[in-house]
Amino acid sequence: MSNPQTVVGSVVGTGAIMNIIIGFTPDYVELVNTTDGDAVEKWYRGMAANTSINAGGAAPVTRAAPNGINAYEGPLGSGFTISAALAENTKTLRYLAIRSGPGAN
Repeated sequence: MSNPQTVVGSVVGTGAIMNIIIGFTPDYVELVNTTDGDAVEKWYRGMAANTSINAGGAAPVTRAAPNGINAYEGPLGSGFTISAALAENTKTLRYLAIRSGPGAN
């Protein structure tokens, strides 16, 4: 039996890399800059580290590392990392993180 988990939240960007602790390593993350409305980033397990797909423009664009999102497992817990390029200073970032079942912590 699977144990799916979903977390929805928001953070304010700092202009630096941000580790978002949510209690599990997600399989999928969607991140939206709601201040400017200019970024809708999508990341899923299996993508190259620190990449994402920007779906906020006319056509999807893959962001190259280190400008995206990545899974995070650190000393304070598990979650995901938002790159400095996405964590614009003072911008509100809303996220949806999903773990689809067993296999992740």
